[in-house]
Amino acid sequence: MKRRIFLAINIPDDIKQKLLEFRKYWQDLPARWTKPENIHITLVFIGYVLEDELENIKKVTSQVCTKHKPFSISLSRVFLGPPGATPRMVWAEIEKPRELLGLQSNLENTLYEASNTGYREKEKRPYNPHMTLCRFDPQEFRRGGFNKSDSFDINYTFHANSVEVMESTLKRTGAEYSVVESFKLR
Repeated sequence: MKRRIFLAINIPDDIKQKLLEFRKYWQDLPARWTKPENIHITLVFIGYVLEDELENIKKVTSQVCTKHKPFSISLSRVFLGPPGATPRMVWAEIEKPRELLGLQSNLENTLYEASNTGYREKEKRPYNPHMTLCRFDPQEFRRGGFNKSDSFDINYTFHANSVEVMESTLKRTGAEYSVVESFKLR
């Protein structure tokens, strides 16, 4: 059986609750808001993998995590994204600490170079760390006359102490995420 897998940093519940308070600014937006338990920072989306590939993904993730120390992550603003395109999401933007970028790059490259991980094609777009708070239809956004420039500066900080191998199960009510295994940063 294939499982839909990605690597992520999960965030503390208090930060999730603060982020979800921004719903009040877009309450008329016909959006599907992310469930609090699903808010995370994606590091590498792998896709559908077999069980033996998943075991290798866990091994690679464990090895990479031993080479990285915990670090701080700061969130700088909440806005309509993605940048430079017709809005289709509300994002929480992340400052780009070199530790986060190094960890993401190391995970992606090691997974790609390792055998039997199911990660066969690197993301073509540059890595842009963010958290998706909701998704909506861009055409609905245009028809609704919403303000494309809505943006709120924030200053929320937390520590990233681990990387989670996550499973995404697609359901009619939206994706549900669960932790397959967590690996501590050293």
